[in-house]
Amino acid sequence: MTVYSDSTFAKENGLASSEIRVTPSVSINRDSGDVSFQPSSVDLHLDDTFLVERPQDQTVYVDQQATYPSHNYETATDDGYFEIEPGQFVLASTQETVSLDGSVVGLLWGRSSVGRLGLFVENAGLVDAGFGMEKPCSLTLELFNASSNTIALKPDMRIVQMTVHELTEESPDHYADKVESKYNRQTDATPSRLYQDWSHSESENNGPILDGQQVSNGAKR
Repeated sequence: MTVYSDSTFAKENGLASSEIRVTPSVSINRDSGDVSFQPSSVDLHLDDTFLVERPQDQTVYVDQQATYPSHNYETATDDGYFEIEPGQFVLASTQETVSLDGSVVGLLWGRSSVGRLGLFVENAGLVDAGFGMEKPCSLTLELFNASSNTIALKPDMRIVQMTVHELTEESPDHYADKVESKYNRQTDATPSRLYQDWSHSESENNGPILDGQQVSNGAKR
C-alpha cells in the first residue's frame, strides 16, 4: 500500500492551515488551530471532552447492552488539565473531523513521546474506507494510563498520528454504506456499541430492530 506523505497531503495547496483535502480521497478539518504534519502522517489533536466510565459491580456481557457501563462526560478543570489516574481507562476524541473515500484507509498510532509516559492511546486504530463520507466525523480514542503516576493531559495537545494508505482497488462496500456501521456521524467520544453485532445478526434473520424492539419480517411500523 502507498502511504501518503506530507506533500501528498497538499499542505501548500492554498487551503487554510486548518484544512487538508486530497481530492477525492481525504478530508481532514480542524475548527481552530493548524493541522500538524509529519513526513508520512498527520498529528491529530485532543478535544476537551472526555467520557469516563461509572464503576459497576456486574459483568459486561458483550451481546447484552443492558450490562454495558454508563458514562459521564467530563471536561478539563479550570487550570486547563484533565487527569487520568493510574489504571484508569477513558474515551476521548480528536478535534479534527475526518472523511475518507472508498480508495483509502487510515491507521492511528499513539505518539512515542506520549507512550513513554505510560499512556496507551488507541488500541483499535483502523479508520475504514468510506468513514465519514456522509458527514466528516471526529475519531474516538481509547486512553489507558498504564503507569504508576497520574497523567494530566492538555486539550489541544497532539495526541495521536494518522497515516493514510491507498487500497489496491476501491472498496465496493464503503463504511458509510454498511447497515452495521456503528459510528457513522459520531461527533464526540462514543462508547462501545459492540452489542450491535448481535442486533444486526438477529435482524437479518428476524426482521429489523426499531427502538430496541424486534419487529418480525412483514410487520409495519
